[in-house]
Amino acid sequence: MTRTQSFADERLALQYLERQRDNSRDSKLRELLAKRVVRLQGLVALRAAQRRYEQAHGALTDLQQLLTSHELPALPEDPLRLGYELQGGRIQLKNLKIVGVEDQP
Repeated sequence: MTRTQSFADERLALQYLERQRDNSRDSKLRELLAKRVVRLQGLVALRAAQRRYEQAHGALTDLQQLLTSHELPALPEDPLRLGYELQGGRIQLKNLKIVGVEDQP
């Protein structure tokens, strides 16, 4: 997943993950990559909805606005159960935070 975060375009990252999943011979790795693909598909859908919302209404300040404006019927489910967040005006994948580790260089 670290490699996919370096891609500027989430669609390119999604294609990369799909190729990795499809080429994996390890069933456990393939299962994990499949979950990451679904998670990234959710991010792509959220960002597309954000662009539509912002064209019509201005800056997005809360993910719930995507539901109340009917840009999305529901927020995508994250199979890793970490979810998504709005940070600095951009929807991001939430990361697992481990106390004491995230502050290290």
